Amino acid sequence: MKKMGVLLALSLVVLGGFSARAESLIELRAGAGLVGSNPDDLNDKLQGSGMDFSSVDNYNLDVFFNLPLIGLGVRNEWLNDKQSGSGQDLEINVNNLTLLADLRLLDNDLFYIGPIVGIGYPWGDIKGSGGKVSLDKSQFSYSLAGEAGVKLGRFILAAEAGYSSLVLDTEDDTAKVDLSGFYGKVMVGIGIF
Repeated sequence: MKKMGVLLALSLVVLGGFSARAESLIELRAGAGLVGSNPDDLNDKLQGSGMDFSSVDNYNLDVFFNLPLIGLGVRNEWLNDKQSGSGQDLEINVNNLTLLADLRLLDNDLFYIGPIVGIGYPWGDIKGSGGKVSLDKSQFSYSLAGEAGVKLGRFILAAEAGYSSLVLDTEDDTAKVDLSGFYGKVMVGIGIF
């Protein structure tokens, strides 16, 4: 009988660590960070202009649904960078609509830690003095990262770091814009329901 009690208590502790989710069913999160990308093909086209795209600003809004074992969500990301050189300005604006899934390996009343993955559909444009060129997905984007967060009542302060693959083509297929790279971001959120 004692073994059964110990086994039951151990099972509750282990399963509680895996199945306990944030107190709220829905989380709304906003974040900002950088992607350490190097769009070589685009930079080759700009050679001699004094412009070089390297790190790209990254902003996001998430709606996340906390289910018992995994979380599922939708993220809209805005990636942008602006460069000036040789008397001209060039600006990249990219949107990436992403489906997310996470597994919070450790989730209690104070904090959570676990992996998060995403698959998305990117699109955007490049604006310059010569006009605007549309960018379309070359492939679906994907990301794999680790996330951790601190819970402050219904509020969340979180960080996410990992790798994102995001490749686009210009509408005339003259250049690829590869914004893939390691990224990091901080987020704030609120749990509702």
